[in-house]
Amino acid sequence: MSFTELFSTYFAYRFLVYIIWDTGEGAWKLFRLHPGFLSFLVLIRWTQLAIGLLQIEQLGRNVVPVVHAISRPESLSFLFFLCIVVLGSFHAYYVFPIKENTGTFSHVMNTFLKIFRLEILGDRQGHRVRGLG
Repeated sequence: MSFTELFSTYFAYRFLVYIIWDTGEGAWKLFRLHPGFLSFLVLIRWTQLAIGLLQIEQLGRNVVPVVHAISRPESLSFLFFLCIVVLGSFHAYYVFPIKENTGTFSHVMNTFLKIFRLEILGDRQGHRVRGLG
């Protein structure tokens, strides 16, 4: 948690310095050039809020056992197995020489997300995977 506090404090400080002393458009320059920093900062703050909410008895009593259960070696082994199955299915689908599978990195990610949505989320509606249904 100390790393996340340092990270969020540093970027919040940089942002305030830009806002107070910068007269031009530079207030968002850091985050425009590196949008991952802002995204990571937002994620850190929400995660810290979620961890802080675990201190509330009603919420913590119901959530902590679930976190304990999914962090056991048996659950992690199952998640590893599930990742292997999804990656194997993605690779098997990706080798088909169809137009939507070729191109840039975004094409690869779209193909992966199709397989992920089909296998993990059971979503067969929005984007139909060719040859599978």
